[in-house]
Amino acid sequence: MNATAARWLNKVPEVTLSFWVIKILSTTVGETGADYLAVDAGFGAGWTSLGMAALLAIALFWQMRTKAYTPWIYWLTVVLVSIVGTQITDILTDKLDVSLYTSTAIFSVLLGLNFVVWFRTERSLSIRAIVTPRREWFYWTTVLCTFALGTAAGDLATVDSAELITAAHIARAVERSKSAEEQIKDRYGSYTKGLGTDISSAQKEKSPYYFWNETKDSMFH
Repeated sequence: MNATAARWLNKVPEVTLSFWVIKILSTTVGETGADYLAVDAGFGAGWTSLGMAALLAIALFWQMRTKAYTPWIYWLTVVLVSIVGTQITDILTDKLDVSLYTSTAIFSVLLGLNFVVWFRTERSLSIRAIVTPRREWFYWTTVLCTFALGTAAGDLATVDSAELITAAHIARAVERSKSAEEQIKDRYGSYTKGLGTDISSAQKEKSPYYFWNETKDSMFH
């Protein structure tokens, strides 16, 4: 451990049940807050994004200056990151007309690249060793990407016009489906002709259905 790391303690909390409970609550607060400010309060997505980005910069400044995990500043930063991440996706979708498929793909790639660079630089992705400023920057860019990706993917999964697999799609697929035997008969005219074309003699002799189908087809055709 270098001198800088030695002066730091881990900057993020342990991942326990309480962590995930607070994480879910903070995410909900963040996304609800962003929607309220942009829509109900009338600030619009642009001003909301600028205001929240400024607050996030201040919170990150405080967070980076701490030498160990400080709950109130850490979770304040998480809430603000969730708001900014949500707003980034909303601006791409609502203002720039970027498809949710595209934004989901972009944030997925960015998240993957962030992990790759993080690992190649630090040789570790452990959140139990966020003990240097560089590792903390990687951590927070990862969190920002996950919020932006979560918003894009979540909207994509729930939007009415998204071309996802639904119950209606499955029902139509079942109605149009055919058994293997029906497909063989449609293609070759009879089950026996299909066997004679698609499988070898050894396979035909071992097939428990070959003799019966050959006899039945010769009787009726």
